[in-house]
Amino acid sequence: MQRSRGGPLGSVGERAGAKRPRKHISFARDGIKVRFVKPPPRSMNHRYWFTETEAVAKKGLSFEVEPDIAVSVDVSCRVQLTGVASQSCKAPRFLFTGGVAGKHRPNSKSSGRVYLDLKANPSLGVIGAVQRASRWLTVASVEEGHIEKVRVILPPGSYTLRCVGPRPVQVFAQVWDFETRLD
Repeated sequence: MQRSRGGPLGSVGERAGAKRPRKHISFARDGIKVRFVKPPPRSMNHRYWFTETEAVAKKGLSFEVEPDIAVSVDVSCRVQLTGVASQSCKAPRFLFTGGVAGKHRPNSKSSGRVYLDLKANPSLGVIGAVQRASRWLTVASVEEGHIEKVRVILPPGSYTLRCVGPRPVQVFAQVWDFETRLD
């Protein structure tokens, strides 16, 4: 092959600075083919590349906690307890024992308030370590037939909820959830 003397290639030093095209490997039925392709300009990246965006979505959640039954909750992102409610009960009062045995709250009437207690469970990372004993904390109380607003934020972790009182309590919450989207 002959090269023209006044051609665009110039001297050897200029050739070393020139960029080589990128290799593109494609898989076909008849075997692997390697060919050289020119990459598109960076100004066109929005056509060829995608970005991953992550957003936090708040979703409503409601559940009921009955007396004498502990409910375990695993929080992966974050949960905010927003309200508690207690419905009027039609059953005779002599069937109720007052929730957990020996747990009567002071200053409660015979119709009584219902209390929502919360306890943080130890995480897997601190099982072998010395840890403080987690105790029950009362986070909300509500009278029969009423709704009370609360604002309790639970960070990621594992929790146990229980109801203390003669009736079940309905718990309303907002769950923070990560949603991933490709743009």
